[in-house]
Order: sequence, then C-alpha cells, then structure tokens
Amino acid sequence: MTDNAAVTRILVVDDDQDVNDSVCATLRQRGYQVASASNGREALDYLVTGSPDVIVLDLSMPVMDGYAFRKEQQGNARLLAIPTIVLTAGAVDQRVVDLGVAGWVRKPLNRDTLVRTIERHRRRPVADTHSALFYESDAMLAEHVVAYLKEGLDRNEGALAIVTPAHRELLAAGLAAQGIDVETARAREQLVVLDARTVLQSFTVDGAPDEARFNEVLGAATARVQRHHPRFRIYGELGDLLCAAGDLATALTLEAFWNRLLTRLACPVRCGCAAPRSEADRLSFARLGAAHSQGTGADAPRA
Repeated sequence: MTDNAAVTRILVVDDDQDVNDSVCATLRQRGYQVASASNGREALDYLVTGSPDVIVLDLSMPVMDGYAFRKEQQGNARLLAIPTIVLTAGAVDQRVVDLGVAGWVRKPLNRDTLVRTIERHRRRPVADTHSALFYESDAMLAEHVVAYLKEGLDRNEGALAIVTPAHRELLAAGLAAQGIDVETARAREQLVVLDARTVLQSFTVDGAPDEARFNEVLGAATARVQRHHPRFRIYGELGDLLCAAGDLATALTLEAFWNRLLTRLACPVRCGCAAPRSEADRLSFARLGAAHSQGTGADAPRA
C-alpha cells in the first residue's frame, strides 16, 4: 500500500479496454480510488463534478484524443491544476513535450513505474500545502522565501509572488544571487510578481474582502503562471499587510479564502508575516498560525 493511497483519486482515460481494465485493477490493488473513461469527451463529462488527484491519459483515442482533451484542460484553471500523466506507445517527441503535462509513462506499461510517477505528481491535501513563515527580519524572510521559490523554479515549476515593493527587490536580488535569471523567468511568466497592496485592493469591496473577487483575481494570476507551468507555487504577503495595520480579523478571513481556493488549485502556498513582538500579540497570532498547516520561523505561533 502506498502512503495516503486510500485517499488518492485517479482518473484513467484510455480507449483500449484491456489496458484500461488492467491499469484500473493495478491501481485499485494499491489502494487508490479509481474512475475510468474511454476517451477525452467522457473524461470531460466526468470532470464536471469529479475532482481526481491525478489523470492518467492516453493520447491516441477516438471521439476526443489526448491532445484535444489537454487543450480543453488548459482552458480551465480548475482542470489544469490536476496533474496529468500521459501514456504513450510512441516516442516522447516535441508534440508530447509541448502538452506541458506533469509526466509521461511509455507503453507497454511497467506498473511500478506508473505508481512511482503518480506518487511523485499527485495533488497533496490542503493540509500539506498552506504554510506560514513568521519572520523577525528581512534577512530571515529573504533566506526562507528565496529557497522556497528557487526550489520550484529549479524544478521548472511556476511561481507567483504577491509581495510589498521592498520585498520584491529583496527577493529578486536573492534569487539572482542564487543563479536565477529573474528577468528571463518573469518574461516567460514562470515567475509572476504582483504588488500585495494592489492585489488586496482589487478584491476589497466596501471596505471588506470579497471572496468571489478574491477567487477571480487569484484565479487570473495563477492562470498566467499555469499557461506554461502547470505545477506552481505561491508566496504571499496579503495577511502581513493586514496584520501590520492591526487587522488580524481580516487576515484570518483571507486565510479561510486561501484554504477554500486550495481545494481547487492544490498548490503550495506560503504566507509571510512579521513575527509578533509582544506576548499579547503572540497569543493573538496563534489563531493565524492555526489557519495554516504548519508554521516556520521565529516562534511560529500556534494555538
């Protein structure tokens, strides 16, 4: 049994019934929850309500082949967030590479290779993806966030950074010092950097954050990254701005927005926030820490 396999949902899309049945049987034996479709159109119908953690996709199929399915998937942010693994009997040529999928497995299938590929790319639960960094200094923030962003960029993931102007320059300098060509990454939209205050204002309606606008604004921002980098990560300082203004209640509201959005995006999000300075602040900030799956940094406050 693979770790956490019992809660991992797989959609297998293949028109060869023998292959489809065999793959489904293998995955069920490993403890996965499995659904199947015989072409891209059936898969899209399933995905209207279904939300698998991985899609295993054949390319050559009638009705709608894997290439056409992938094009439809790329036009939908929710579907694009689902890691897709291609099954191919042919060479992994440029056309396959251009699909931008999480990975591919050659036919005839090696079952262990398929399972390892699924485990490497499956979506993780929100509880594993929403973390907080409580920093005591800009130097500490730069060390942690540069490492976090660089890890993703080195893996050819995308990165969305929602930061204050001072931290934008700090992180750019830190990434450059680590050998990242920041200008090229931004030109390719592998690294998208947005101003935190502008983003916060864009989903604030009548003085309060609006969740529908939040989803719209963040959905558009992540779509920019996902066009070329389906796997991506986010670093944000929206809550930091609110906490600096003494508005912990609204910061907690935003963390709830993030948690609900992450059920659809399933990407890692790290929120930076200046560490509390007093014991009273530390007790209040414990609620903020509890809104994340884990805390990092100076006295990461937890309830």
